[in-house]
Amino acid sequence: MRWFALLAIFWSFPALCAPDFTIGSKRFTESYILAEIVKQVADQTAETRAIHRQGLGNTGIVFAALKGGSIALYPEYTGTIGQEVLKQNLTDLKGLNRELAPLGLAAGIPLGFNNTYAFAMRDEQAERLGIRTVSDLARHPQ
Repeated sequence: MRWFALLAIFWSFPALCAPDFTIGSKRFTESYILAEIVKQVADQTAETRAIHRQGLGNTGIVFAALKGGSIALYPEYTGTIGQEVLKQNLTDLKGLNRELAPLGLAAGIPLGFNNTYAFAMRDEQAERLGIRTVSDLARHPQ
């Protein structure tokens, strides 16, 4: 089972201390909400003004915006950073940060939850088909 913690990935700390800093989000609800939470917390607690650029696009587009400096941070899954951005099987912060450092980037601020997926099935159907594990589904490709 893979563990994905949602986190913010930073371009640089000075960007967060500027009079204004921009938070980006991808084009799905969870990304919008998490970026908006960061914006509202920053607006209430920091001496900076946060701007949320909503729905910039997919990982490649938002990561390019981060590298290019048009956003200072965005919420991202550790697995996405490791596999899509770095093209490696990394999910731990230490490994991610080791690989992000040469790019002038760092990952941090784990949000304290993960998106582990599960299948739901009616008990009577699972019993009838003899399904107790995901691998048991291979016997029933229909």
